[in-house]
Amino acid sequence: MAKKIIIGVTGKSGVGKTEFCNALVQHLKHAKIINVDQVFLDVVLHPNYSRYVVQSKNKELDAKSRLISIQKIFNEVEHRVNQEIRIRKGALIIDHMSLESWLFAKKCDIKIMIEADDNLRRKMLYKRDLFEETDFCRKMLNNSKPCNFDYRFFNDYSQEALNSMVNQVLSKIK
Repeated sequence: MAKKIIIGVTGKSGVGKTEFCNALVQHLKHAKIINVDQVFLDVVLHPNYSRYVVQSKNKELDAKSRLISIQKIFNEVEHRVNQEIRIRKGALIIDHMSLESWLFAKKCDIKIMIEADDNLRRKMLYKRDLFEETDFCRKMLNNSKPCNFDYRFFNDYSQEALNSMVNQVLSKIK
């Protein structure tokens, strides 16, 4: 049976989190990546939760009601990730830009922050998504809670940097 380990990977949009996670998962047996952005999207688009999105944007509702709607969405995302953590037998890699803002971050055995030159990161983000970083993303990152990281990597987007990051983490968990 594969060793259960939870690895959290965080950093701004466009720093290479997903590329790093994909490279790391290739070296780990029975590993799975959870992209929290995708989980969030799945929740928001689910019929049971889409009404909360509408309510959260309804200016006719008081601020408390809108906040409750947003909190229900975040609670469901947290629940889905925690459920995967509970049932996972092998390695689980959690990919999210504001990992430290979630309770499940405390369950990570290894926490990794990936950083990159801001100008290069924005070019990569625009090349990938064809749009600029949103105000929402910047606010989320600026409001994130401090977190102790086991690794802080600087990504220069070279294959050598990617290999080095992966090898350093593998040396700790193997």
